[in-house]
Amino acid sequence: MMSEASEKVAGAGGAVMVKVDSEKMKMILFHCGMIQGFCSGFMAGKLGTGKVIAGLKHALLLALGAFALFAVLEFAPI
Repeated sequence: MMSEASEKVAGAGGAVMVKVDSEKMKMILFHCGMIQGFCSGFMAGKLGTGKVIAGLKHALLLALGAFALFAVLEFAPI
């Protein structure tokens, strides 16, 4: 439920701050990174050689890179 103050701000065209579950957001971004890696890799193979399957090595490397980056960011003491 929005409070009266936030309703007035939203009605005036302003921004509204909403609490977001950070773990859910990390999960969504992780999956987006993995999908981006696979799709970009297959596209690189298609553009490079004309065969989608040729992009398998690119897809695996890009997805592995995304996975490694998220693993480092998850377990790094920041």
